[in-house]
Parts: sequence; structure tokens; C-alpha cells
Amino acid sequence: MNPKKMPDVTAPGDETKDSRQFIKTNPGRNPKIEFDRLLPHDKEAELAVLGACLAGEREADATVLERVREIICPGDFYRRAGGRVFERMLEFRAAGRPFTLSTLEASFESDPDFPKYRDLFDSLEPVTAQTVGHFAKIILENSIRRALIATTCHAHEKFFDLAVSVPEIIGKLQTAINRAKSRLRHAPR
Repeated sequence: MNPKKMPDVTAPGDETKDSRQFIKTNPGRNPKIEFDRLLPHDKEAELAVLGACLAGEREADATVLERVREIICPGDFYRRAGGRVFERMLEFRAAGRPFTLSTLEASFESDPDFPKYRDLFDSLEPVTAQTVGHFAKIILENSIRRALIATTCHAHEKFFDLAVSVPEIIGKLQTAINRAKSRLRHAPR
């Protein structure tokens, strides 16, 4: 199963800050949508999943990363740094290379955003892999919520555009809902 890239629906700016974030749409002179809330995410669940993948690698339990990959993809992480670290773990595994916290950290040293990764690595602690599926499902559900928020904001713009037909807008909404249902159905229980 190849990990799929999900569209980035986090708010503009530095997504590593826990400050208020907004989704804004401004179709011409039409009103904008503004949410004075953080987008759905769970920092602890994301750290737990990455920590469990590290612990599984350290304990030579290859099933941990595979179980997580069956549920989520790198694009499901709220913070891009978390998604990139997960993606790097998958790349190491695909190349047959073992990884540790040190090798992961070293693989990002030349990245201009290394301070973001450094903060993430400093927060990671190897945890047991027993509940990794539970935490991965939390990440999946929050990712789906963010995608649906983005879709409805896009639909909001289209409702003001009289050149776009209502059935077309409804079709796009139905497609997003069907995609969300499919992802939930295909996640292992």
C-alpha cells in the first residue's frame, strides 16, 4: 500500500505554532469565512504514533509502522514536520534501512526547516506500540475533519459564484463525503 498525499488544509503561516489559526475565503467582494479556532488535531496522538513507530523499530517490531501506514498517510499529520518525519520513516523502511531517533534527526540536518524538526525530535519519546492503532485513528479522523472544513469553505465560495451550478457544488461535496467515508471504512478496526 503506497502512502497517499492528502491536500494540505492547514492554515497559512507557521503551522508549528499553537496560536489561533484561520481558514479564510474571500471570493471577490463576497463575505469571508473566518473561524477563530484551531483546526482539529491532537498533538499528543501525533507524538504517540511517531514515538510508537520509533519504539517498534528499536524493538525490531516491523508491524508497528505497517499498522500505522494502513490507517494514515504523511499528509494526515496536522504539522508538516510530523508528516515529513513519518514519511522519512516509510522511506527508510522501503530502502531496508533501520532508523533511530539519531538517524532520523541526521536525515533532516540539511533541511532549512531543521529547527522545526529539532523541536519535534525533542518532544518524541519511545512509547509502547499497543495503542498505536487508536492514536492513528484519532489522526485520521482529525485529518478528515480538516479536509471537510476545507471542502465546505470552497463550496461557500462556489455558492456565491452564479456561473457554478448547484448540482456541481453538491457533487463536489458528495465526492468529499464519499472519500471521507471510504477512508474510515478502509481503516483497520
